[in-house]
Amino acid sequence: LFLRNNGCQIKATAGTCIMCDLSASYTPTPITADQYIAQLRYGLDQISNLTRERNNTPPLAEIDLYNDGSLLSKREMPPAALEGMLEIISEFGQIKRLTIEARAADINYDQIRKFAQILAKSGISMEVALGVEATEPIRRQILGKPTTDRQLQRAVLALHSSQATAKAYIMIRPPYLSEAEAMADSLASVRLCAQLGFDRISLEPTVQGGMTAQELLADLPTEHPLRHRPPWLWTIVQIMQTSHQNIPHCPDITSSIFTDPLTPVPAKYKNRVPHNCPDCSDTVRTLLFKHHMTGDWSTIRQATAVDCSCKSNWQDENVQLEPITPLPSSIVSDKLI
Repeated sequence: LFLRNNGCQIKATAGTCIMCDLSASYTPTPITADQYIAQLRYGLDQISNLTRERNNTPPLAEIDLYNDGSLLSKREMPPAALEGMLEIISEFGQIKRLTIEARAADINYDQIRKFAQILAKSGISMEVALGVEATEPIRRQILGKPTTDRQLQRAVLALHSSQATAKAYIMIRPPYLSEAEAMADSLASVRLCAQLGFDRISLEPTVQGGMTAQELLADLPTEHPLRHRPPWLWTIVQIMQTSHQNIPHCPDITSSIFTDPLTPVPAKYKNRVPHNCPDCSDTVRTLLFKHHMTGDWSTIRQATAVDCSCKSNWQDENVQLEPITPLPSSIVSDKLI
């Protein structure tokens, strides 16, 4: 459930974050606690109606509640609104888990414990998703997010101490990184999350849309070293397979696929979302989607085994791995930061 909101604090104040285009959902008119609660009630009513219409729909097990920012920021979300929404969710159906999104700096032990206890009365676990995105140099100096590894560590400890769990978002192919640099940084980020004790990881491949850096860089000439291309689906599969097999204590890991295989990607957007060649994109995307929905790792093995001529192009042209520098040399040399 995405709540209409007044905007992400970092985007609105510091103006440094370049990674998303969620500002389109912001409204300048202050939203009251009652209005946030009314949005939640409306969303839950829509879910209830859909469930009744589809008799074969399985019971709803999880709700993800987002405000395109940090639900735990008092500047973005009135605490009374969040507490009221949690009370409502605790009385709704057969929910087993609630996921909210927050910044590491906003994690407060006493607040999380209070919220987790509200949900626990109905047997609902609380999960807080944090934007790890990349290794710290990339996160802070390229994406413009101020979060440090130390803040992430403290946040995970606070969440576990208050009976909540921690989920990490990792961005695949941030702007300014080559495919090789991006894959190396994503794998390093997965290792970091494993070391910090995250419970789940969601890989978030970049898409090109809105006034994001990757959208602007997509219009550079094809031969330009900083031209952005959404990640190859092969890269997503490789990151998942390598993480699952080779990283000790790797958290439960999946990948967000922004297009349901049942809803074909319109032709004009095919190159704006993660893709391979036209011959295999739908097949690999469907397998990634199945893993996202079921957690069945046999689908990733099937994706790895897909035979397509574009795989050699991916290997030869895009994944010639070189040691990654603290910041990509292409950026430093061009003095973009």
